[in-house]
Amino acid sequence: MKKEQLAGYLLEEVLGYLLESSGYRLVSEADDPASLVSRSNGLCVRGRGAEHQAEALGDLDIAVPFSLPIRLFVEAKCVARPTPIGVVRNAHGVVHDVNEFTHSSIATSRTLRQVQYRYSVFSTGGFTKDAQSFAVAHQISLIDLSSSVWSGLAKSLLDAASAALRLNLGEEGNVATVRRALRESLRSTDSVEYEDDQDLAPGAEAMQSISRYSVGRWARDCAENVLRGKTGKNDLLLGFVDAPFVLALKPEDIDRFDEHAKLFGDDFAVSIRFGRRSPTGGDWVIRPIDDPDAFALSFPIPEAIEQIVLAEDPERQRRAAQRAKRSLLSTITVYRNGRAVRLRYDRTPAEPSPVGDSMLREHLEGRPLDDFAAAGHPLMPHVWPREAIDSLLDRLHRDHHVLERVIRRAAELGGTVSRDDVYSIAEFSPDRTLRGFTRPTDRIRDEMVGEFSLPATALYPLDVHYRNGSRVLSYRVPPEFVERLHGRGADTA
Repeated sequence: MKKEQLAGYLLEEVLGYLLESSGYRLVSEADDPASLVSRSNGLCVRGRGAEHQAEALGDLDIAVPFSLPIRLFVEAKCVARPTPIGVVRNAHGVVHDVNEFTHSSIATSRTLRQVQYRYSVFSTGGFTKDAQSFAVAHQISLIDLSSSVWSGLAKSLLDAASAALRLNLGEEGNVATVRRALRESLRSTDSVEYEDDQDLAPGAEAMQSISRYSVGRWARDCAENVLRGKTGKNDLLLGFVDAPFVLALKPEDIDRFDEHAKLFGDDFAVSIRFGRRSPTGGDWVIRPIDDPDAFALSFPIPEAIEQIVLAEDPERQRRAAQRAKRSLLSTITVYRNGRAVRLRYDRTPAEPSPVGDSMLREHLEGRPLDDFAAAGHPLMPHVWPREAIDSLLDRLHRDHHVLERVIRRAAELGGTVSRDDVYSIAEFSPDRTLRGFTRPTDRIRDEMVGEFSLPATALYPLDVHYRNGSRVLSYRVPPEFVERLHGRGADTA
């Protein structure tokens, strides 16, 4: 077995763990023996024409109006290249076959649970265009994990797969045992160690020559690496919309989202804006109307869907972007810890022009810069104009003076300010975390892009540098900030 294939299986286990807070519960044969059966290669689902292997299969413990309960396949690809159409074709064939079995057998079986199967494919390498188009046509959910937010997790799982292969755990008969060991380790702080007389799994005979302790130790180490790198950015929420796909929402800080839901209830208004590079690496960004700095949820939409809901002509683009948000994305329902939280899109006068929202990914290298130049600004990709720097600092001075002082200090030091300097400037207590510290500067930068006072490719004002993937080490400002505040232009600041 190849390393990437085994890493994909491990990613399925990690996703199952991350999705538990969204009401996703992995199922076994005992949950539905009429439809599910355990074989030597793991859990299988009965279809009308064949059985289909499905180790990562779960029920969504949520009530969807006018719909049967949802049972979701999770398939994951831990790869560097875009996932091709063949994977999506297979997904369509599987979900069609198992739904046909359910519908044709329900009249003759009193024990068969009535569920609606859906299929989702996650890929760390994204998807080819024909795969996206096929998925849109056949209602297969594609979740792109190719952003930098997920690169650390992908590397950890590839390393874990390499370690498993060195221990001879990658043989076909061992995969079910390896998956179960990781599944248990992710949900336990203790090492999973197998006793000689313990029933490992179907196909355990293949494990006779392998130390049980090696399996448990490997699973423990893998789980610890995953959980150690897990920050608020690696949490994952499922968003359900009035469209044939599921959104994978990445919270900037899951605790802040939970706090906001507690304060404002299960139904509140949000803005949805398009941004090429959000703090959490997604394409579209959701923020609450009443307090835009309270939380941010980012999510990508496959390019094929963007091309359907958006148009190339700028004027049509404006109308289509608004139509997409008012219809397809008018209400996004998130299930969090047993609660349904409804995020209602609300177009407010304070929200920037939808022109900035509707920029397609493939146009971001040209059209936003053209629009920026048409607004009377020099065409300088990635660069903050002096007027934009001054405007940002003025806004921060009024509402977020600590961030203004941090930026000025970073420029004074040549571009980088340390974690200790930030605590000193802000007079934070040692137990204060820096999660979400740059949220106001990120939001203002995005607003300035929407107002065409800043090119869409301009860097964020404070770029965060981490140690070991989770602890903030320092913040860096773009070089033009150093030039403006402490260079040749400083005398006119």
